[in-house]
Amino acid sequence: MTNFEKYEKEIQEMTKEGIRVSVVNNKPKNCHETECHKCDLYKSGNCQTSLIEWLYKEYTEPKPTLTRT
Repeated sequence: MTNFEKYEKEIQEMTKEGIRVSVVNNKPKNCHETECHKCDLYKSGNCQTSLIEWLYKEYTEPKPTLTRT
């Protein structure tokens, strides 16, 4: 499953409303509400190209974090 397949509904809703998509911690977010340096796509220098590449990448489940109780 690709990132687009995993987040298809969220991405379609954002783009339908004219919202540019950013990626923070490997999840789609509203670009205008995201500081550039916090966006996973910003490091490449070309956000739109990086977004397309991210959409086609294979989705990976986040690793569980261990907590003490």
